[in-house]
Amino acid sequence: YLSLAAILLATGMLSHYEGALAAIPAAFLLAMIFWQNRGQWRALLGATAIAAAVGAVLLGSFYVPFIFNERFAATYTYLTDRRIGGSPPYNNLNDVFLRTTLYSTT
Repeated sequence: YLSLAAILLATGMLSHYEGALAAIPAAFLLAMIFWQNRGQWRALLGATAIAAAVGAVLLGSFYVPFIFNERFAATYTYLTDRRIGGSPPYNNLNDVFLRTTLYSTT
């Protein structure tokens, strides 16, 4: 089941970066499994390592070529400067104001 959970979590992260938020309840459930089976922690650790490797291979099959692509620098600049904002305030409030004045019906 841990490998299936790793596959589903990795697929969620391939679909959208917010899929990583599912790792929080997954980590909690994994901690509960370790807590309930304290005597078998070595077997659980081995199963967790296999599941983590499966998830890492699945994510790596996309992200490694993406990071080494020459367009990655342009994507990084777009995300950090255009989407997040390159200077304070980092919420792009100026852009939001300009868009609301352009598209506002009032």
